[in-house]
Amino acid sequence: MKINLARFIKSGDEIVKFKFNFVPAEDMLDVDVSGEAAVEGCLLKKYDAVILSGKVSLEYTTQCDRCLAPIRQDFTLYFEHRVITEADDEYPEAVIAENDLIIEEAVTDDLILNIPLKHICGSDCMGLCPECGANLNSSDSCGHIHAITNSFDKEGK
Repeated sequence: MKINLARFIKSGDEIVKFKFNFVPAEDMLDVDVSGEAAVEGCLLKKYDAVILSGKVSLEYTTQCDRCLAPIRQDFTLYFEHRVITEADDEYPEAVIAENDLIIEEAVTDDLILNIPLKHICGSDCMGLCPECGANLNSSDSCGHIHAITNSFDKEGK
């Protein structure tokens, strides 16, 4: 969704609400997005600033980093950004939009920075057997003995 920033700043409107869906670029994210991302929010003039705020929700699939099992995740992110028309050292985290504010770009940047890097299927995930690669969470035992060690144990007992 594109909003003409100059026209919004000159208008008498204090707020512009938006709601739309878009498909995030697969090559930008390290997960497989299922369907579209739903974005809802507003562009607000507040004093001498323009603020972009809202939320994005999407569903994605990835794999467990311990056992490689597929995982489906629902992800919701709330965002808020100051919008500026040229780079400014005072607001290094601001969204820069010269003429048109393309909301999908700002939202995609937020998704890249906020989707977790590590995914675990459950807190009790035992991972893979270091000898044969079998999934230790399955009921079929690989036959190898696995010593459970606590790396935080000071005395190594």
